[in-house]
Amino acid sequence: MQHAWIHWFWQINQDSQRLELWLSDDICFATSLTSQQLNTAFNEKVPFNAEDAELYTAFRDILCQTNLDQQAQFSVAINAAVSCNYLTPLASKSWYFQAIGSNEQEFFGGDFVQVQSQRQSKLNECSLYMIIEPEQQASTAVLVSESQLIDEHRVLRRGQIIKAHNDRFKKVPKA
Repeated sequence: MQHAWIHWFWQINQDSQRLELWLSDDICFATSLTSQQLNTAFNEKVPFNAEDAELYTAFRDILCQTNLDQQAQFSVAINAAVSCNYLTPLASKSWYFQAIGSNEQEFFGGDFVQVQSQRQSKLNECSLYMIIEPEQQASTAVLVSESQLIDEHRVLRRGQIIKAHNDRFKKVPKA
C-alpha cells in the first residue's frame, strides 16, 4: 500500500518576488508577502512545517465561522500563518485609519475587528480584519474583506497584513 505524502513547501517566485506555497507540482498559491518583507531567506525550497500547519489550522477553524468561501478562507489563513512565522516586524501605519475604538481594548489572536480607512466616511463602510498578533499598543491583522480603499493610489486586498494602533480597531462582537 502506497501512502500519499504531502510535501508542501515555500519558495520565492523569481519573477514576482512573492512568497509562494507549493501544494503539488502544478498547484501553487502566491501569498501577499514579497521577499523584502520576510525575516528568513528563502533561497531554496523551505518545507511547510508543523508550526505552519498548526497556525494555518487554527486560523482556518476561526474563519469557518464566517461566510467566506473555501478559497477565501484558505487565502486568509495561509497569509496569516506565513505572517506569524516569517514576516519582518511591521511599523504601525495608523495614519491610514480612523480611531474608532479605544486603547483600553484587549485583543486576542483570532478576534475579528472593523477598521475604517481615512477614505471611508461612515462606520458601515469599515473593512473586516482578523487580529493575528495582538500587542498592548498596536496589533497586526490580516484583511478578511475583499479589499479596502486606503487612498486614491492604494488599495489593500484580502490577505494583506497591517499593523495599527489598537484604537484603530473596533472589536466585532461574537455571534
